[in-house]
Amino acid sequence: PRSGDPYALLWPDKSEFVRLAAKVNATIVPFGGVGAAELLSVVADVDQVDAVKDSPIRTFLPDWIEAFGTRPDANPLDQVEWKSVNDPERLKFPKVPLIAPAPPPAWPRMYFYFGEPIDTSDLDPEDEEGAAHVYAEAKQRVENCISYLRRKKSSDPYATLAPRLVYERLNGRQAPTFEP
Repeated sequence: PRSGDPYALLWPDKSEFVRLAAKVNATIVPFGGVGAAELLSVVADVDQVDAVKDSPIRTFLPDWIEAFGTRPDANPLDQVEWKSVNDPERLKFPKVPLIAPAPPPAWPRMYFYFGEPIDTSDLDPEDEEGAAHVYAEAKQRVENCISYLRRKKSSDPYATLAPRLVYERLNGRQAPTFEP
C-alpha cells in the first residue's frame, strides 16, 4: 500500500492461485503475519520509484533499482502452460516500493497465525465460479488471521523491543506471548 494501513492486503483480481491449487489437489492454508510492516520503512512509493526510473538521473542509479516500482512486462510465470487460456495478465508480479529497515528500537515482535486449511480436491480447476468462491473464502480467512493478530498485538506488553529485552534480561527467559 502507498499509505494508510500497513496491513491492507493487495489481492489480484483473478483467482488463479485457487485454480492452480485445484489442478494439483493442493490444500490452501490461510495465514497471517503481523510485525513485518513495522520492520521496514517505505523510502519511495511505486509512483515515486517509477518517476525516478523515467528521469534523467536514472543513468546514475544502480541496476537493481529496476526490481522496484512497476515491473517490466516480461513475467517468467507467463511460460506456465494453462489448460484453458494462457493469459499473461493472470499472474503478474506486484509493484514494489523502495524500502529500508527501521532502526532497532522500533523492531517489533513478529506474530504468525495459521488458519483452517481449505481443501481443493473437490474443486474443478475449470470452474471459475467455484474458484471465485474458494478465493473469497481464502481472502476472508487471511484477513481474519491478520485482524486477530492485530488485536492480540495491541494488548501485548512486550510487543516492542525494549520491554522484551528488559524482561528477558531480568528473567533469563523469553518474554511471554498470548495464548491463542
